[in-house]
Amino acid sequence: MEKTNFWDDAARWGALLALVQIVFSTIGIFWKSSIVSLLSLVTVVTLLYLLTKRRTLLYGANGYSYGACMKYIFWMSLFSGILIGAWEIAARNLLFTPYYERALEESLKLVAPLYSTAQLDMASAMIREMFFSPIWIVVLSILGAVIQGCFFGLFVSAFAKREMPWPTDGGDTPNPNNATNE
Repeated sequence: MEKTNFWDDAARWGALLALVQIVFSTIGIFWKSSIVSLLSLVTVVTLLYLLTKRRTLLYGANGYSYGACMKYIFWMSLFSGILIGAWEIAARNLLFTPYYERALEESLKLVAPLYSTAQLDMASAMIREMFFSPIWIVVLSILGAVIQGCFFGLFVSAFAKREMPWPTDGGDTPNPNNATNE
């Protein structure tokens, strides 16, 4: 197979990961179920593996190391996080604002017994501002996607990597002294 542009692949397949996660998060708004969460997790990890394995196969005999797989997953996750952040801005501020308002109110009710009324009012205003602020949404979406991708990437990379075969010296035993980086 032919090598492709790293950045093009990372952006393209990061967009696919983002689309899958956006679909599952939107389904989660309307249908709260642990099955949806589990299916989302399995789908994302499977996609990470398949997309990384696809990249390793493009390099054929040249191999694709564990570190190269992790780098690829990191950049796919970063691009994915940017798109998820853009979607979250639209979802929180335009499309599903009442849902997010209810979720925020429920969270604040849980911490209400821990604070005085004055402290809760001040914290509530600050949390509300951050919760709907586009910059915070994007930053936290990118951070979340990168942490998630790199965590699962630790395992995915171990299975997706492709070691460069050692050239032999004519015998049956590989000779690491004859290895080249072609």
